[in-house]
Amino acid sequence: VGDSVVSKGRETLERCIKLIESHPSWNARVVYGDTDSVFVLLKGRSKEEAFNLGEEMAKAVTLDNPKPVKLKFEKVRKFPIIEIILQN
Repeated sequence: VGDSVVSKGRETLERCIKLIESHPSWNARVVYGDTDSVFVLLKGRSKEEAFNLGEEMAKAVTLDNPKPVKLKFEKVRKFPIIEIILQN
């Protein structure tokens, strides 16, 4: 059972990374991803743009996953990195 949970978590994370990095207008790069969080680099974006994109990414990844997987946008860091937290 434990291996199945880890495997599904890895699948979900990989799908999340692929979606974020392949979106044509986001121009985003995932710099860190783990079972419950993703850090995204948004080079050259303002704080406001990063907030808007973070919300948009969280919604898109949530829609791409089965319930009860839901992403929650957390915050914009001083550096142009946003953190999205996976919540089950």
